[in-house]
Amino acid sequence: MKKEEIFDRPPGPLGGLWSVYYIDAWKFLKRQLQGFRHVRKEAFKNTLTPGSPMPSVKLRTTDDTEFNLSDYQGKKNIVIEFGAITWPPYRRQVAGVEDLQTKYKDKDVEFFVVYSKEPHAEERRYFKKYKQHTSYDHKKEYACELVKEFNMKVPVLIDDMDEAVVQAFGRMPNMTFVVDKEGTIAYKADWMEASRISEILDELINEQETATV
Repeated sequence: MKKEEIFDRPPGPLGGLWSVYYIDAWKFLKRQLQGFRHVRKEAFKNTLTPGSPMPSVKLRTTDDTEFNLSDYQGKKNIVIEFGAITWPPYRRQVAGVEDLQTKYKDKDVEFFVVYSKEPHAEERRYFKKYKQHTSYDHKKEYACELVKEFNMKVPVLIDDMDEAVVQAFGRMPNMTFVVDKEGTIAYKADWMEASRISEILDELINEQETATV
């Protein structure tokens, strides 16, 4: 299975515009007029097309456990989602992804979140207290707060300050990838939608089971 989906706007009411309520609308409009999102979306389309090998991901979690995702090659399918505590579309999907981890825990699927820089630091009252990271420990502090707030069980991997993993995967703040057992990108999307990932995983697992019959 090799699929790519560009939703353009986050899942949810009002064609995704619900998220504007939580962020600085003027900054959002300015970014739109400057073509910031269009440039980033085009870059995402041209990065890691389905069928490409997964880039190296070797990061630590909020409890300092190191994960090297290449260790899962030949053993597990992997779902990788990118997010941060100041990103409303990511926050909206946390519970759904936690449910997916429970649903697929016995089906050779592992879930990970890569924590990136804050998309909406210091915006409106919701995210006013969050500054942009000034150090790895600062970034880790916010990641730990996220895990605590949502009682997350999905491991949160903290990208380095140079955002090397984010850059390697395509720079979209809530991009999502499904990597098959061979370490190949089977699916990519610019937004996480838990219900859609469930469909993709069912299709991928069915293909893998059929191939072994």
